[in-house]
Amino acid sequence: MLPGNMRQPALLILLCFTSLVSGTNPGMIGLLTSKGLYAVSSAFVQMVQEKVTKLNIPDLSGTTSAAGIHVDYNIKNIKIESFKLPTPETNFLPGVGVALSLYPISFQVTGSWSVHYLTIFSGGGDFQVYSSSFFLKLAVGVTSTDDGYPRMWLDKCSSGVNDVDVQIWGGTSWFYSMFLGPIKDTVKHVLNAQICDKLQPIIKQVNQKLHNLPVSYQVDKYSEFEYSIISPPNIDDNSIEVDSKGEFYYIGHHQEAPFQPQSFSLPHINDYMLYLGISEFSLNSAAFVYYTANLLKITIDDDKIPPSSPIRLNTKSLAAFLPGVDKLYPNMLVEISVSAEKQPLLTLQMDKIMTQAALLTQISAVLPNASLAPICIVEAHVNISGKPSVVNNNLTGSMTLNGLSLSLVKSYIGEIDVHKLENIMSLMGKLVVIPKVNEMLKRGFPLPSVKVAKLVNPVVKVNKGYITVATNANFNL
Repeated sequence: MLPGNMRQPALLILLCFTSLVSGTNPGMIGLLTSKGLYAVSSAFVQMVQEKVTKLNIPDLSGTTSAAGIHVDYNIKNIKIESFKLPTPETNFLPGVGVALSLYPISFQVTGSWSVHYLTIFSGGGDFQVYSSSFFLKLAVGVTSTDDGYPRMWLDKCSSGVNDVDVQIWGGTSWFYSMFLGPIKDTVKHVLNAQICDKLQPIIKQVNQKLHNLPVSYQVDKYSEFEYSIISPPNIDDNSIEVDSKGEFYYIGHHQEAPFQPQSFSLPHINDYMLYLGISEFSLNSAAFVYYTANLLKITIDDDKIPPSSPIRLNTKSLAAFLPGVDKLYPNMLVEISVSAEKQPLLTLQMDKIMTQAALLTQISAVLPNASLAPICIVEAHVNISGKPSVVNNNLTGSMTLNGLSLSLVKSYIGEIDVHKLENIMSLMGKLVVIPKVNEMLKRGFPLPSVKVAKLVNPVVKVNKGYITVATNANFNL
């Protein structure tokens, strides 16, 4: 017999994982495979077997009869001595949800009994109830609410027991054995008729919990990631696939990105338990947030240059690239201010992430009074490649500067050879800017998940238009 409060976590984890992460197309897709469903169900069985023997069963009382004699009975001190579940049979129900079948379920229950008939006789003793033929079959529907939360319903349910073995000891138990038939019928009636009815309020409770699940989380003090469900799950024979918004927002502003997600789909394979598809749109929505928040900028001074660098940020060292600057500003430090001129654009290609960015760069001399004297302003067009990875359930990554070209916007010191200046700017990018970006990327952002599951050996692959995270998981219900 499966107690109601033991079913909630298993159903909850199924729905949580399908609700990973406005627009017609999703920014992110989550996929639970048959392999994943089996792992969840196995963890569910283990959890039930560990917890069910600790349940408190209320005392029972009633009236039964045999041979025209009506006897009042009381059953107390009921204890579940053993409860063994078989390997569950699970499968997806296309267009509906998930089916779970458990048979045979065996259990052994002990306790004390007492009976009395008017004032003529009474007695009591101990009893044992055993069965190895109890079954439970469920069909649970899975969908989503209009506001983006998962929702479930009990589509079908059947439960029952073919036979139970009842033994009693104590007093004149041989006499009371004549009532075993009615007692068996009573136990079978309870198991056959009431289990499914008691699931309905449990479904209601689970839906209340599901509606309290977060559908967004704060990445840092500037951005949050929303992964509410945008359409009912797509359920076929092999998986549940859920489309999620998958968009970053600027905290306090919640401005939609000025572009839309493109259609993409995950391959339906069963090599891993879980698949997560993160689109180009999701990554670019993050770039839009940080650009809008005016965070894509950096100031480089000599303190940020590694001691091993052959070039220092002072006018003497930069005279080879900016002729005459050491004469105009002798023995002065130099500061480089870099900011994004427009939002960087990330594109996902097979096995690599490419980024194009236009950066407005001002090079200035630091005067003795700490004010800045502009030397020149240049526009830099950079090409960067990246590689994603997963570390401790966080999607992280690293970037490499592949190329840089400059165009002169304005010079304050006369003629400048921008081709020579490209060398120093490329070096600054590799020594300072890219390491700073990689430091941020190393922190990453958490993959949508639930506390009862830990990703195991995730594999990241960059495809055209989206990133796939394929992973197994350890479920701890």
